[in-house]
Amino acid sequence: MNNVTPPPVPVMPLLVTPDDFKNKFGKDLFYMLGDASDNDSNYPNIFLREVQEYLLDWCDVNGFRIIKLDQLNEMQLRAFQNAILYQAYYTFNNGPLGLGLESGVDSERGRVLSIDDIRATEVAPRVVTLLHKSGLFNLKIKN
Repeated sequence: MNNVTPPPVPVMPLLVTPDDFKNKFGKDLFYMLGDASDNDSNYPNIFLREVQEYLLDWCDVNGFRIIKLDQLNEMQLRAFQNAILYQAYYTFNNGPLGLGLESGVDSERGRVLSIDDIRATEVAPRVVTLLHKSGLFNLKIKN
């Protein structure tokens, strides 16, 4: 048998950088996410890549469009880059599902949340607006 190595899986380009985040919000991800003395840390880039992939998946699942990064026009690309930055900030401040309520229990209010309440916290409201205005997130099937 031939030992054929499969081709490598292409890595999605990172559309924003920790510097973009710092320029937008005035906060340094290197300090926010870990030990400030670790200048070689790649964690801020990993964090931003996770947010980027999460938003792509979220749009694919919740909207009627699969986003292909190589097919975005300039306005859509800028909107998606801004959406990544806003979602990164939101995720850092609120946890991975917005308010840390992924268990479905709001212990502060003493109630069980509906699935709609949980979904409403997944993505920052500003992100939904940016994606919707740029045509990257639709709640209706469009031709």
